[in-house]
Amino acid sequence: MACASNDQGEQQLFNSVPVEADRQRQQLNAVLRDLGATPTTPVTVLSDGAEGPRFLGETASPGPTRHVLDWFHRSMRVRHVTQTARSWPRGTKEDLQHGDLLAKKIDRIRWRLWHGRPQGALDLIADILEELETPKRQIQLTAVYIKKLTGVLRDLETYVSGQFNSIINYAAARRSGEPISTAQTESAVHRLLHRRMTAKQQMRWSPRGAHFMLKVRTSVMNGTFEQDHIALAQSTRGQQRRAA
Repeated sequence: MACASNDQGEQQLFNSVPVEADRQRQQLNAVLRDLGATPTTPVTVLSDGAEGPRFLGETASPGPTRHVLDWFHRSMRVRHVTQTARSWPRGTKEDLQHGDLLAKKIDRIRWRLWHGRPQGALDLIADILEELETPKRQIQLTAVYIKKLTGVLRDLETYVSGQFNSIINYAAARRSGEPISTAQTESAVHRLLHRRMTAKQQMRWSPRGAHFMLKVRTSVMNGTFEQDHIALAQSTRGQQRRAA
């Protein structure tokens, strides 16, 4: 699923199901063109970093693209490190000082990423890892804690390195009104699926039925149900004539 919009504030929801995998690019391309995209229109693809949505957005765009890593998912990675660091031992005054210093360094990682400085964030991660791996520090900390903290830090390091070119100055983008989060798409998923397929509805859906339901609800929310229905009917009649 995707939520596409233009500079005039117009939006369209897009969805595709497994049986349409060979037509996803053409379908999304049509949505972008309906919103006014041309071969010269720059398109921003905002995602959580997964290759599938990013590749689809880049190949479907009629014009040049740039990929931006969604701030929410990136922020959650740092939060995971913060939560792990909270278990830092605090038995002595020295422990408290080192724990507070670690918390400040993690906040600096978040700050640098927020301001589009991924290399600075990677440098801070490397500094923390180097300190944790010193013999003196390893004596003070339990092996289990060191393994857990270094693990989440290396995961963050790998994530930031892999998305290096997709990390922008989120602070500046927010001030200029540019989108920095996939919240709109997450909200669309909730409206289209969760409210209809929640356990409270006491319904059981087959994959085919769920796919049809998703198509209908998307057309209704886009205000294109009538024209989509006509187009489908014409396509179905054409297929029947060819089969005959």
